[in-house]
Amino acid sequence: MDLFNTKALAAANMRIAALEREITHVQSDRDMFAHNLRSMDDSIFAMTQCQNWDQMRPHFLNLQGRMEARRKNESDRINSIIFNELARTNAR
Repeated sequence: MDLFNTKALAAANMRIAALEREITHVQSDRDMFAHNLRSMDDSIFAMTQCQNWDQMRPHFLNLQGRMEARRKNESDRINSIIFNELARTNAR
């Protein structure tokens, strides 16, 4: 007999720990997105200070490369979610 409900408490504590890890992950993602946005703003501002395309080009290429990398990461994430869902659906 579990008078102090230790099993339920242990399960609740495990769930709390998992949620705290998830919160930390989300906060880290938020900080990364804010940093990336500030960095892109800085590059865009630097472009506005240039007098010609030759001066702007390095900033543009930097923004373009980061945009392509971000889109590839988003695409890979979507593909992994879809793949996992398809695998789970087909396993049934």
